[in-house]
Amino acid sequence: MTSSTPPIDASAWVGREMHSHDELRIAWVSALEATLDMGGDPLKEGDPLPPGWHWTFFHSVAPLSALGTDGHAKPGDFLPAIDQARRMWAGGRLSIRAPIRIGEPVTRHSTIHSVSEKNGASGKLRFVTVRHHLTSPSGGEVLEDHDIVYRAVAGSTAFVRRSAPLPAACHDPEVILRVTPSAVQLFRYSALTFNSHRIHYDADYARSQEGYPGVIVHGPLVATFLLELLRQRYRARVLREFTYRAHNPLILGETLNLSARTEAERVHLWATGPTGDVIMIAEALM
Repeated sequence: MTSSTPPIDASAWVGREMHSHDELRIAWVSALEATLDMGGDPLKEGDPLPPGWHWTFFHSVAPLSALGTDGHAKPGDFLPAIDQARRMWAGGRLSIRAPIRIGEPVTRHSTIHSVSEKNGASGKLRFVTVRHHLTSPSGGEVLEDHDIVYRAVAGSTAFVRRSAPLPAACHDPEVILRVTPSAVQLFRYSALTFNSHRIHYDADYARSQEGYPGVIVHGPLVATFLLELLRQRYRARVLREFTYRAHNPLILGETLNLSARTEAERVHLWATGPTGDVIMIAEALM
């Protein structure tokens, strides 16, 4: 299938910058803690913010009039303006040089690092990598590359999971955790991240316009589950780097199997669906 999406002049977007500021409020942290409900000691002001929890801050606040039919803010301000395309979270890389702490103000400097194009089974895929640099007064510093993929509009095209074999290192897990995200949990996470993308709550839209069999669990929520497995089960080790890639969506109502296996200073992590389909693959450097 040939995408109807017009080509991008990458040079017009690469290097574009944006600065934002937020305070890591304890009330917001406590709300995410209750939403995840994965146990552990309650967090308090001054504690390091758990990895991945910064995704609930730095909201892109767009008025309703500036939203597209999918519920996303229309691109073209900071992100590339790609018409007639689905925008989705594809993966990323975190490097934690020093932790940012709950209760302190944080500055985020964002740059469009790259724009590229690939051919996929459903047509052209366009990848945008946004590089974030987070800093705080206490000396906290986090670097992040956030990969976004633009796909052609699916319409009523039948949903087919992509084949994604597990890497050789992903075997004989020493930790297995199963979670089944609920509609209420997705609602809360959407509210905490100010994410109004309709695939996360509007089943009719997800089916008729995006070709999914139902509501989709947020990609960053799946990554957060993996990060929480690390935080809860490897307490004595400090996360330095985390790399993750989404391969298939998890549908609301499906159980997510989270697995981990250590290999020296690395932890291999993977998330699979109820039939063994690979949802996400990750690697942590501790």
